[in-house]
Amino acid sequence: MSTDIPDNADAENEAFLDDDGVLYDEEVTPEFGILGFTLRELSIVGVWLIAFVVSFFPLTGGTSIWGAGIQWILPIGVPTAAVFLLVLRRFSPDGIRRVGSLGIDQFASVAFTVSAVTWISALWSSIAAAIEFGVWTLNWVGIVQLLASLALVALTVFAPIIPGLKEDFHGRLVTLAHRNANPVRPVIARPRAERPARPHAGRPAPPVGHPVTELVRRQFGPLHLGTLPVGKSRELTKIELGALLTLSRRDSGVDAAPGQQQENE
Repeated sequence: MSTDIPDNADAENEAFLDDDGVLYDEEVTPEFGILGFTLRELSIVGVWLIAFVVSFFPLTGGTSIWGAGIQWILPIGVPTAAVFLLVLRRFSPDGIRRVGSLGIDQFASVAFTVSAVTWISALWSSIAAAIEFGVWTLNWVGIVQLLASLALVALTVFAPIIPGLKEDFHGRLVTLAHRNANPVRPVIARPRAERPARPHAGRPAPPVGHPVTELVRRQFGPLHLGTLPVGKSRELTKIELGALLTLSRRDSGVDAAPGQQQENE
């Protein structure tokens, strides 16, 4: 969204038309209707009432959809909740306004669409069974439910483009969207912490700037002090003497003694 100030003072007014919505409460004008409901809302209630009454008739095997476990939730339960919220909105305008991040009309559109898909799936299964086995499994109850769900989809999803119904969405008060419905933030890679460079072999590590509080020497070259107390001494072992002699000859470039060469050969 741009934050620049428009050059034309009328640009803001042109962005909001009466058909799209109004910005202030005093600009909201009443809409003509029947019994406090619009024609679209009464049509939704009427179609739902037909589907709700028919749902108690046997669907398959002499049992209605209400007796088939939880299979009633999507085709009839969720649409019933949507119609209840549509009616409640008229009696309590300041009551429930959203279901999650969806407005009441948006939730109704989703609920009726899910119901329609469920009944279309049942019709598809019935057609497949008729082709493969010659048996039609969807009775008149399922057909009525399918037609009712399609009508409810038309009254909600496609209502903004249907003449006579689209006026129900004109002139409404423009409000901010729920935070979950706002555009998402851009995503970037998290910056990695810089690792200190490793010192090269043969070179002392660079100073880190920490004060030395204690220094303990445990080894002189090949000589390990072990548990020798401070200020005490001990004699070197033959192994330690040999290690020192080998180390001194290697550093000075002197070859090993002839006796050692013969032993090595």
